Amino acid sequence: MFWVSCLALALLATGAFAMHRQRWVRQVRGKTWRHLLADRAKGRVEATIPPALPEPVRRYFERMLPAHGRLPAVTRIRQHGTLRSSCSSTRWLDFTADQVIAARSTEFQWLARVAVGAGLSFDVCDRLVANEAGSEVRLCSLFVLGADRGSRELTEASLQRFLAEAIWSPAALLPAAGVSWQAIEERSALATLACGATRVSLQFRFNAEGEATDVYAPARWMRERGRYRAVAWEGRYFDYAWRDGIRVPLRAEVGWYVDEAWCPVWKGRIDRIEQLPA
Repeated sequence: MFWVSCLALALLATGAFAMHRQRWVRQVRGKTWRHLLADRAKGRVEATIPPALPEPVRRYFERMLPAHGRLPAVTRIRQHGTLRSSCSSTRWLDFTADQVIAARSTEFQWLARVAVGAGLSFDVCDRLVANEAGSEVRLCSLFVLGADRGSRELTEASLQRFLAEAIWSPAALLPAAGVSWQAIEERSALATLACGATRVSLQFRFNAEGEATDVYAPARWMRERGRYRAVAWEGRYFDYAWRDGIRVPLRAEVGWYVDEAWCPVWKGRIDRIEQLPA
């Protein structure tokens, strides 16, 4: 019967897409993750807290880090959540993602699968590796829908993202990892980090418990309709808990400021986090 043939073809196509995606994920993840995980060979990061650090930053490290003096340099994360393509979109899409953060070498890769319905998905690969940023979106891992690599705007935005997401790998925020801190107010400080020729800063705000509650950039590059423009950006953190010996937020939201109103575009929750030993 005709419908049986159509069903068989659909099943074959679905199986082919799944097999291709598995190969693509292995290819994309394999070489880059081996490179990032090799950061462990450089040894742990010294968790020395300089007394000259701004008070809220010093309190953050004292309350978030373990008592021993050395930290793993690589963090591996599994997360899930929802996202949308822009503030003007009303459609939120479910995603799952795996991420590796290498604190000592200022590198990361975020590999996500975004469900769009009808058995289809977007595959997203964002990375900052060897001082070069890259971003690629594919449909079912086959068709490239958008990509950028090495542009100044993407590199700056990726380095700001690294700083913001280092909240899950606090070793990356220590002065020993290259971050400098400058006091702003009683519960806020400016973090600055350089990677190659790129230098960026983010404002961190803290609560009375020493937790980082949000990060803010007055200007971060946002890509819209194939072009970049600088827009105020903010990330917010919630639900701190001890995981693998370090206190981290288990939930976060990220968004842009549009007409002075904060507009979230990404909401995620941590499923698993591992601080990998050297």
